[in-house]
Amino acid sequence: MVQAVEYMDRVAKGASVLTEFDKDWPRRVNLKRLNIDSIEACVVVQVVTDCDGFNEAIEWLALQERGWATTSEGEEWIEAHGFDAAAPTDVPLLNQLWRSRIRALREHFL
Repeated sequence: MVQAVEYMDRVAKGASVLTEFDKDWPRRVNLKRLNIDSIEACVVVQVVTDCDGFNEAIEWLALQERGWATTSEGEEWIEAHGFDAAAPTDVPLLNQLWRSRIRALREHFL
């Protein structure tokens, strides 16, 4: 099981990638709807709206950051950036950490 501190680091990395994509992304995320375990309500799909779904959005973000995206590398990249939980039981914690990070970023940029 991944520890909360490690998830915090992963969410920070994911937030950094999203900030490179769009500095105003925290304002576009619906926190009530946010669910990392949903391909329709996760942070990536709510932010990268010009892609056709989760997989395309993830591939686009990974390509922007790394210049590559394959299936095996993509899965590792997704978890390493807090866009998916390592275990289903970790989803509530990861959702909570994303909400906290987004709230902090919103306050910082007001």
